[in-house]
Amino acid sequence: MLRGETTAWDRVVFFEHENTRMVRTDRWKLTGRFPSGPDELYGIGADPGEKINLIGTVQTQHLTVDCQLVLAVFRQGFGAILRTPAGGSGR
Repeated sequence: MLRGETTAWDRVVFFEHENTRMVRTDRWKLTGRFPSGPDELYGIGADPGEKINLIGTVQTQHLTVDCQLVLAVFRQGFGAILRTPAGGSGR
């Protein structure tokens, strides 16, 4: 980068505080509250004010699972004890 080269970055942000865990990409934000929710999923490109929670909708079910897996893999890399989020299947 210092020599003017470009670098491909994964634009994923992870956040954890007490019982709240979050993963955010350029398009989506998943917030999980453990052990019993409520969980939230927002399409931040179309809904930057986070007004429409998409968690639990048939259209976003696969995306919710994908985000949960990304978050679980990240946390596992730090030796975290993984628990199933309120709206998740634990897979």
